[in-house]
Amino acid sequence: MMARILAGLFTAPVRLLLRLSTLAERTKRAAEEVTSCLTTFLAALFVLAFTPGLHATNPWLPAAAATVLGIVANLIVTRVESHKR
Repeated sequence: MMARILAGLFTAPVRLLLRLSTLAERTKRAAEEVTSCLTTFLAALFVLAFTPGLHATNPWLPAAAATVLGIVANLIVTRVESHKR
């Protein structure tokens, strides 16, 4: 929980700037998705870095795997929801 909040502190200004910008709606959605992936990646890194007793030789790999799994899960949910309509 704390790692997600800490990651959000880094990405919240970017999200705010995106919402206030005059970019096209499609560009805003794409940038929002990238920001969401960045937040997930940072949260996974913070969990690996600050959890006592949890040691990873290369923390970038598990953080990248968690991010990719999140992306795949979102794509599957979107696809299933579109088939229900």
